[in-house]
Amino acid sequence: PEPEPEPEPEPEHTTHMCSTNPGPSRQPRCDVSDDDDDDDSWTYMVLGVIIGLAIYNQVILDVRFPLAVYSKLLGKKLKGLKDLKQSFPELAKGLQTLLDTQNVQELGLNFEVTRGSKNFALIEGGGSVLVTDENKQQFVDKYADWVLNKSVERQFNALKRGFLRVCGKREGYRAHALALVSADELEKLICGSPVLDFNALQDSVRYVGFSNASNDSTSDENELAREKDVVKYFWQCFNTFTYEQKKKLLKFVTGSDRLPIRGVSELNMVVQSGGDNPSNLPSAHTCFNTLILPRYRTYEQLCSKLLKTLEFAEGFGLN
Repeated sequence: PEPEPEPEPEPEHTTHMCSTNPGPSRQPRCDVSDDDDDDDSWTYMVLGVIIGLAIYNQVILDVRFPLAVYSKLLGKKLKGLKDLKQSFPELAKGLQTLLDTQNVQELGLNFEVTRGSKNFALIEGGGSVLVTDENKQQFVDKYADWVLNKSVERQFNALKRGFLRVCGKREGYRAHALALVSADELEKLICGSPVLDFNALQDSVRYVGFSNASNDSTSDENELAREKDVVKYFWQCFNTFTYEQKKKLLKFVTGSDRLPIRGVSELNMVVQSGGDNPSNLPSAHTCFNTLILPRYRTYEQLCSKLLKTLEFAEGFGLN
């Protein structure tokens, strides 16, 4: 009799990042590609995925990358002082000074960069090539290329690979939507807008749990007046804040000191009644952009508690 055919191996079930091994154990595994020799490549790739998911879910991240990173994510080739100046203005200024200097060879520079205990040649045999007036432009161009590209090539490639797993070109589409944005716009999509209109913020806030907001005719009139006073006290205190204190409050409530790219109307900030316990400090639900305010009895009490909260609040961040 013919031998029974061997069963076909069970297919792997995969996502963009992880898969389950075939077989009865079905142990999960999360692998990086073969070219990720260094441990931190996986970290950079995951960071790229997080950034892509933040755009997809319209979540603002508290990250601060040089503008060059966003340009490179969009596929722009960076080179020369012009691109270097956008992200590293002091370094670009120093290199421009070098270009403006005569008798550069007297400085004793060569075509080599030192980082930590390692030396990196900008050209072949760069350690023995002296920088002179004749080749200083080449030195500056090579130095800029090393800073913007070669020195971070492995880490950036991992970051971009993760980012494009979420925001990259999809089958059936001629181009991905990010081809329509600039580096500045991509930064605002990820980090939000640094332009803060606090007057518009006050007009857009929604109030929850305050009886006067729902026109509850059965509530005690004194109670209604006190709840109304809490809202009034809050904005009076807020309007005495410095610009930095207002940014601290915004970060305490939302997790970021920036606004969505489409403005304050996208923030949907909520001020919610926190009950009748004025000994409590204000609190926040950052996932829902909600500030919880107990029913404080006086302006001084509310402002003191709010300032103390902002001074000692730590919150969450991406470091």
